Amino acid sequence: TWHRLRMAYAAVEQGLQLQVTGDATCTLKLLAKDGIYLTDLPRDITTVILFPGARADVAISCTCATYPCTGMLASNANRRLQRPGGRGRGGGPGPNDMVAADLLELSVTAGASSTL
Repeated sequence: TWHRLRMAYAAVEQGLQLQVTGDATCTLKLLAKDGIYLTDLPRDITTVILFPGARADVAISCTCATYPCTGMLASNANRRLQRPGGRGRGGGPGPNDMVAADLLELSVTAGASSTL
């Protein structure tokens, strides 16, 4: 079973690199970026990259070796909490720093119509 995720990332400075981790084996397909559908639809991806103000439409389908299982849609990128200032630059994160965060827990169960 496929599910559609419409993601909007309302951040100011840091980005997200989202991947599925855990027991679930998931397939991700990119459908649209910033509301514009891709010309070659869908595109197989392993990571959803979102920068401040970005939107993405992603289709996801998960299976398990043994049911039920769980997965986590998460960004585990290294995050630097402060950058040293100097030469007129302020401290704090820059636009290329990535956030580490768990966004969505995926509970996968078996059945005639699997649920996510």
